[in-house]
Amino acid sequence: MNASFAEIWPGWETVRLIGRGSFGTVYEIERDIFGQKEKAALKVISIPQSSNDIDELRSNGYDDASITETFNSYLKDIIDEYSLMRKLNGNSNVVNCDDVRYVQHDVGYGWDIYIKMELVTPLVKAIGETVSEEQIIQIGKDICRALILCKQYNIVHRDIKPANIFVSESGNYKLGDFGIAKTIEGTSSGTKIGTYEYMAPEVYLNKPYGCSADLYSLGLVLYWLLNERRTPFLPMPPILPSTSDKESARKLRFEGIPLQAPAHGSKSLKEVVLKACAYRPEDRYMNANEFLIALNNIGSSDTRSTVSKIDTDAPVIGESESLAEGSSTVGVFPPKKTNESSVDSKPKNTIVTKFSAKKWLILGIFAAVIICVIRLVWLVRSNDSEVTTTPSPQESSTVVTSTPKPTYTPVPTATTSGAATQRADFKPIVAGNNHTVGISAEGTVVAVGNNQDGQCNVSDWKKIVSVSAGSRHTVGLREDGTVIATGYNGYGQCDVSSWEHIVAISAGAGHTVGLREDGTVIAVGWNNYGQCKVNDWTDIVAIAADYYHTVGLREDGTVIAVGDNRYGQCRVSEWANITAVATGNYHTLGLCEDGTVVAAGDNRYNRCEVSDWTDIIAISAGERHSVGLHKNGTVIAVGDNDYNQYANIGDWSDIIYITAGWYNTVGLCIDGTVVATGFNDNTQCDVSEWSGSILMNEQ
Repeated sequence: MNASFAEIWPGWETVRLIGRGSFGTVYEIERDIFGQKEKAALKVISIPQSSNDIDELRSNGYDDASITETFNSYLKDIIDEYSLMRKLNGNSNVVNCDDVRYVQHDVGYGWDIYIKMELVTPLVKAIGETVSEEQIIQIGKDICRALILCKQYNIVHRDIKPANIFVSESGNYKLGDFGIAKTIEGTSSGTKIGTYEYMAPEVYLNKPYGCSADLYSLGLVLYWLLNERRTPFLPMPPILPSTSDKESARKLRFEGIPLQAPAHGSKSLKEVVLKACAYRPEDRYMNANEFLIALNNIGSSDTRSTVSKIDTDAPVIGESESLAEGSSTVGVFPPKKTNESSVDSKPKNTIVTKFSAKKWLILGIFAAVIICVIRLVWLVRSNDSEVTTTPSPQESSTVVTSTPKPTYTPVPTATTSGAATQRADFKPIVAGNNHTVGISAEGTVVAVGNNQDGQCNVSDWKKIVSVSAGSRHTVGLREDGTVIATGYNGYGQCDVSSWEHIVAISAGAGHTVGLREDGTVIAVGWNNYGQCKVNDWTDIVAIAADYYHTVGLREDGTVIAVGDNRYGQCRVSEWANITAVATGNYHTLGLCEDGTVVAAGDNRYNRCEVSDWTDIIAISAGERHSVGLHKNGTVIAVGDNDYNQYANIGDWSDIIYITAGWYNTVGLCIDGTVVATGFNDNTQCDVSEWSGSILMNEQ
């Protein structure tokens, strides 16, 4: 590898060579951050690859100027690939691309190109000898979501095959290697490019094509999985297909001979796959969303754990071209996993609560009262006097004694039914995927972090009493009960301008949920798992939305949930005496009346290990970690800490509010200062300047 790699990204070191392809080499790289190992994949491409390339050009009549122009055009093509991938960053089903650098050769022609990418595992290495139908359906769903995003940017991938599908550390299936992707506008004349085994007939025949070609290729991938790793018309195991067998199979398929059903799978799944692989584009699904719906209808009751069916010992790599038969590699920065968002990017949690009384007190008045009381506490503390008051907007009925280490004692507020304790929904700070939002005593809003989709464009918001941050959008609740939103709106998650009489809001990855003052719920946005099916909910006093599920807290202290339940994150129907709820990526937390906490869902990283928590007055859930606020003003956390999500919270004190983002945790202190820890690549933890402005409007 060129020695300039270390100069480009100081601190990163090569771990091992992952593989070499026809057009590049991929390495696993890592760096040490405060004792934690951060890993990524590095794709290295050299132009030209050898002096033979130059000799060949010269033999064809190229002079120095034309050779330079040729290699510069190659560089542009590669940068264009990077630009495509950057557009898709933050989606949990697309391999993320973090950075690209290129260095011109000191001697001769050409460039060295370095692309730093997410470290992922190729599908062909991750799956075992046998693959369950549920897992195959999930692969199809996840890649459909990737194609839905591609459609928004008019991208046709053109090379979907098993070697270009990967598995993330969190178990999401991802589409990678956009090296030959092109926009739809460029496909009208037809270009024969891709892998013949998974190529759509119209592409092979040089006919005009569009996104339907990708649906066909995905259908063939699912066919291959259901057919003992054989594409149509090939001999079945144990017979090994010869070159002539492969040529014959391609010929039959491209001539339009109807495909036989794959060897395995349910009747409904076979029908879905065969429709996707129809010879004529008009006979296939109209788009990836329709394909996804068909797969959802098969696996709607699925509650399996995808990860349990993945070979966790398989070598983890990034994405590149074909490194060996049946494998390929590309990479993105690990912290961008997520951005499980991307439109899906793995979104963050939110704690949302509401008044217990049936008749709603004006939120703005309540917020003003809390602000004044907290300011009074702060002023008295500064004079070392003794006072008892109610300081916490997150625990509105908390008694605090002004001492160097205040004690927070929650006081129940009875509901009409007398069952559950409720608290006011006044969220001064929320952490999203890669951005953090704060609300001041004046009702204005500040934000830091990733603003790629305008999710931080909140400086002109006024009279805001509550905020919520999703994967790539931000929502604000005005004191008059109306709602405003900014950021990515590809799924209609920001279409909230018509909402009225709203008392609480919560933003998921691609959807937004609102709680009306009459206890009913409204939702807009992505509904692929039914996470927006909340119209029949009643007597709800708190809501929480995250990646693909939505949770509601009823007035009687019970809980309801809809949406993705692959990891049991919606198994909350038996919970009772709950006073607050919080949602993470694939897990749900409930705060009990007695200060204990319950959890449901994916327990990888031990994010659900909260059974021993006591005296908790507030909870929050991030992408892979859970946080609790103790009544004495200290904070506790469990789960993944790879990015220092809660590395130093043991030193925090006098905390009155907490919020967990995907890879960070933010706390509000009783004196109005703000603390944060965790991944800060997008400056989402740069909140120290907010001190004195959140809640406490310093003069």
